[in-house]
Amino acid sequence: MIQSCPVFCQFFNDSYHHGAPPEEGRLLFLFILEGSATVHLGEKVLDVRDSSSFILPSGLSLRVRGRGKARLLDCRLSYISPFLNSSPGAALSGLLPSARSGPFRAFNLSNHSALRVESIFDIIHEETALKRSDYLDMVHFQIFEILILLRREGALSPQEIEIWTGSRRIWQIEDVAEYIAANFDLSFTLEELAARCHLNPSYFSRIFREKMGQPLFEFINRARINRAVQLLKKTDLSILEIAMTVGYNNVSFFNRYFRKLKGCSPGEYRKKMNR
Repeated sequence: MIQSCPVFCQFFNDSYHHGAPPEEGRLLFLFILEGSATVHLGEKVLDVRDSSSFILPSGLSLRVRGRGKARLLDCRLSYISPFLNSSPGAALSGLLPSARSGPFRAFNLSNHSALRVESIFDIIHEETALKRSDYLDMVHFQIFEILILLRREGALSPQEIEIWTGSRRIWQIEDVAEYIAANFDLSFTLEELAARCHLNPSYFSRIFREKMGQPLFEFINRARINRAVQLLKKTDLSILEIAMTVGYNNVSFFNRYFRKLKGCSPGEYRKKMNR
């Protein structure tokens, strides 16, 4: 993921899906500024809302799906270590994960801090893009400010983080719809989703249809087919690869649902788009 520059920014402003495998020698800063997201940190799954942020160690895999605005800063430890060993940086080094594989640090940002983080990312992005003289020193100062903001907020305790796990929060139907839209490639069961809302499956199915205007599994398949349409338009992936990417392990089932919703097969749809 890290490019030639030791610091790399990513901006997410709508529906997004990002994954980062464990990689030695790097540190990730993730900020959910607006909207909601499902964040997989190693084996832990968290359902978070806006103003949530994380500092992740190099040995922890990350997978995040969400809607809204988020920012990700990826930096090499070799780049920030000299800074953290200096007099001003040493006071902040305690915020960082102490071990290669954890624990991660989590924070709740105030509105002021969230706005400030967004402006800091704009500065880092500009400096790393233009590479003016002393740009890496300028980025050091921006990371320093991020760490100060996070220290002011204070890291959340394990008990506070546990509240973000899906098993501790009762979902609304709208939460289920958001979760499906952000994780359409996963396998779902009626029982699993109903349990998230603390409802029995038959009652959950009826309420979901009333609120969303369509049955649960039609909603899931529409989310998958809509994503498949984007991939058919914008990529050269094969039909099988697209089917697997959007959550189908059976290409015949994918073709059947695609034709039902779009009136033609995926291959025919791609040919139309390429005319």
